[in-house]
Amino acid sequence: MLIGASIAAVSWAAPSEVAQHYLETAIGLLEAKHINSDKADWERIKSETSELVADAQTTADTYPAIRHVLTQLGEKHSFLIEPPQQGAATVEAGASSTIPRQPLPQWKLIGENIGLVQLPQLVTFGTGGEAAGKTYSAVLKTALTEMDSPNLCGWIIDLRENGGGNMWPMLQGLDPLLGSSPFGFFTAKGAHATPWARTAMGILPAPEPSTDIPPVFRLEREKAPVAVLIGPNTASSGEMVALALIGRAGVRTFGKPSAGFTTANVPYPLNDGAVLLITETTVRDRTGRDYNGSIMPDSPGNMAEAESAAVEWLNSECQRREEAS
Repeated sequence: MLIGASIAAVSWAAPSEVAQHYLETAIGLLEAKHINSDKADWERIKSETSELVADAQTTADTYPAIRHVLTQLGEKHSFLIEPPQQGAATVEAGASSTIPRQPLPQWKLIGENIGLVQLPQLVTFGTGGEAAGKTYSAVLKTALTEMDSPNLCGWIIDLRENGGGNMWPMLQGLDPLLGSSPFGFFTAKGAHATPWARTAMGILPAPEPSTDIPPVFRLEREKAPVAVLIGPNTASSGEMVALALIGRAGVRTFGKPSAGFTTANVPYPLNDGAVLLITETTVRDRTGRDYNGSIMPDSPGNMAEAESAAVEWLNSECQRREEAS
């Protein structure tokens, strides 16, 4: 009797129809879209997740199982953002009904001849995301135009604390410094590379890009040399911005290796407000080099000394160009 009572006490109820359907939707998306899907043992993974949701009654009860699937896919750039709690305005990861106040680009002149702009991460999930992106781009444009002058030697793009988010407003704000498009590519197995290029709608993935579209604004010193600062906190879209500059004439990277999220993920909203971000492609810079890991700086060195090293290089570049002209 005691043995029978113990078994009854730990017996699991079947998952609810809502929970089961929710999990199947998430797994279906990952199986269809994830970059490592063809390498995964889906029979084993589905069996394990069935055990994890044996008594799941709500969509939230399936989150640990979904995260287990993500772990089994062996890739760190896909993740699940849970919906905000009822009545909460924001959540830590940025998946909220209202975009939280977030940092904007900062800028300064160094020695009156070098313009430095610091790009923070940019979260655009949720209501207000589009407006947040436009504000970010506008502030970045203001930073560059205010520092632009005939005497400017060069530019420093500081991405050391850019943890990612939405890359497109970042690139839009840097438009004239990017040079000729395409600036990079998304690459998927068995598919043509999709270039990042100027389009009539801005800088976006463009299957058939036009090379005749000029930057949305111009700078007198847009062809001046550019130093890009990166480090272990440069991740995801921060790394994409660095890649969009790499290969342009007169660009050099400084600092330490980046975080290694040089893949592209796509957000898929789920029916309870959660968002599943699925990594679907790797990336390639304009020179044709493929990435799936950290960006290694051209001039490695101490993070605290990266800015001074960049200033030294820019001044030497300007002097060299003056002597050659």
